[in-house]
Amino acid sequence: MIKRIAATTAAAALVVTGSVAAYAAETPVYMEAVAAGTTLTTLATAGDKFGNYYLPGIPDGLGAYKQGSNVKVLMNHEISASGIAGTITRANGKTTGTTITEFTIDPLTGKVITAKEAIKRVSFYNYKTSKFSTKASAPKSGSVLSDSYGSYHTNALSRFCSSSFETAGTFAVKVGKKTVGYTGGVYLTGEEVGDEGRGFGLNSQGELVQLPRLGLGSWETFNAVPTGSLKTAVIGTEDGADNKSELRLYVGTKTSKGAWYDRAGLNNGKNYVLNIGGIKTDTAYRSIIGKGKATAVNFSEVDWNQGGAAQNVDTLNGGFGFSAIEDGSFDPMNKNDYYFVQKSSAKDAGATSLNPTDPSVIKRDGGALWKLSFVDVKNPLLGATLTLVLDGTEAPYLNMPDNITVDRSGNILIQEDPGNNAQISRVIAYNIATTKMAVVARFKDVYFSPDATLATAKMTEDEESSGIIDVTRMFKKNAADTNSYYLLDAQVHVPTATARPDITDATTQAELLKLVEGGQLYLMTVADWTAVDFQ
Repeated sequence: MIKRIAATTAAAALVVTGSVAAYAAETPVYMEAVAAGTTLTTLATAGDKFGNYYLPGIPDGLGAYKQGSNVKVLMNHEISASGIAGTITRANGKTTGTTITEFTIDPLTGKVITAKEAIKRVSFYNYKTSKFSTKASAPKSGSVLSDSYGSYHTNALSRFCSSSFETAGTFAVKVGKKTVGYTGGVYLTGEEVGDEGRGFGLNSQGELVQLPRLGLGSWETFNAVPTGSLKTAVIGTEDGADNKSELRLYVGTKTSKGAWYDRAGLNNGKNYVLNIGGIKTDTAYRSIIGKGKATAVNFSEVDWNQGGAAQNVDTLNGGFGFSAIEDGSFDPMNKNDYYFVQKSSAKDAGATSLNPTDPSVIKRDGGALWKLSFVDVKNPLLGATLTLVLDGTEAPYLNMPDNITVDRSGNILIQEDPGNNAQISRVIAYNIATTKMAVVARFKDVYFSPDATLATAKMTEDEESSGIIDVTRMFKKNAADTNSYYLLDAQVHVPTATARPDITDATTQAELLKLVEGGQLYLMTVADWTAVDFQ
């Protein structure tokens, strides 16, 4: 994820009052489905008003769970700590920074019933007292760096990127007749702000808690390892520099005592970094091992109780350096397998070669798709193997892969963030069994094409989709419904008012200036994966 609009572009609060928007035309729809039998339905757009809540822009990571007959959807907003100035005070005591929206959606009608801020209170970890409180603090040992977003170890929250919702029961296990752990669901996310970025968990009561033992880093996402045992494990992916971005692993133990995060095993474990003996970097791996060969890896301990800069030195010395890791997802049909992407290839010649079928694109990086296969997911520290699945050379020529999900049909849905580039951002499906790919959705030419004859209502060439998750089980209409359902969002990197030319009411236009950038939430429906043209 990339910060593209200066903090001065965004101004005020997320929860505001104002008149109902006046629309000059229909709300623009930024994306379209292109695969056979695939449709996109718009659920919400940055600038929409729900009660007194204006939906902010830069939507990113998503999570969802069923509550009664409705679906609760959580949405990150990748806003920097100083990105919004407001007149209200949020749960962290600040009027600026990132937030999480909570939607209530009727899965039968596909309509948003309500939208509001999900965070009701925030607890930070005090490294000096080893206790949690409403006031953040920096680690007491090891070097600590400031970040460019104004959020390091303060109450300010900054740039929540991707995320995962870990369903109720993920952090609990039966031991005899007794349930040990935390039985509720947890939304995991982190700050992508550099070495001092923190990890957080949000429970269903709206309590956001800093989880210091996940480590400090430029976090893209966290995913719980489905151990099904007393072990609690969480993978963290770092979106950092080429050959210097690490994959971290937290391992703790579920308990029957303490706060919800204690019982979940999220506050008593150790932090580790993935390493490969004799190979230190992505570039070296491509040269020595290459694509399609499983390589043994293990995990080395990192001291989480020190500054992020110091942790970064430890992970660089003791770990393997990937290049700008983005999102990850476990395969629900093969729980030992964790897939993740990186948007960069460290300038690998093959991965940066241009698409011969699209001469308009003069800059590309196919990054990589990796598979981490644990020896035994119940005990992750037993080790794993790492395989480079896609090295960025394959058609249809991925360009900076970003967010992903692995579905129950054996597909990995991969989203692109090509940056400010002539490349139209796409959603691409990779079938694990056949190793073939298909483009299933893309941004519309009318708003984003470099060709002026196609972009008759051009907004920008800086667009990306994000946050994709499989919600098939939640959105199925009945037992006879064979569709596959996914939620995803769009980021349109222009001011929200520019992305909403349909809104003409002066009062509402003024509110749009406070919402940073454009964005949209979609429900994608695939009627039949066998009808999709994989090549």
